Amino acid sequence: MVKIITIEREYGCGGAEFARKTAERLAWKPWDELLTSEIARLSNCKRSEVKAREERVDPVYYRLFKSILRGSFEGSLNAYCLQLLDADSIQRITEQVVQKAATEGNCVIVGRGSQYFLRERDYILRIFLYAPRGAKIRRLIVEGLDEKEAEEAVDVRR
Repeated sequence: MVKIITIEREYGCGGAEFARKTAERLAWKPWDELLTSEIARLSNCKRSEVKAREERVDPVYYRLFKSILRGSFEGSLNAYCLQLLDADSIQRITEQVVQKAATEGNCVIVGRGSQYFLRERDYILRIFLYAPRGAKIRRLIVEGLDEKEAEEAVDVRR
């Protein structure tokens, strides 16, 4: 019996709304915005900071800086003191939260690598949502972006 639904999606296709409605209909816990809030709580930072960084790769200059810092003697001495909110730390915390949600069961988890993190588990319905470019742009316009912003967002986040 399915106890977990994971939803991966293209940006702008309505995955969050689909997940919310599915969770409501099943009376299950929706892990989308709640996932962002839990990551922020566990990383001891603002929700807006997590939202700006989750499901994104750190810029090249930042990854280079981090590797240099960790590779130097001084950097390795203080590495444990750094509490960085970067792609690596968000991924680590996200996996913990997703695994905990899955253990509790009866949940709908949106994106953030949940299908990968739960790849060894049974009783999961894995869904991928997509939509034509025009439909995604129209949806983003309804959500408040102007047409140019919506087109750029859809094209950049393919």
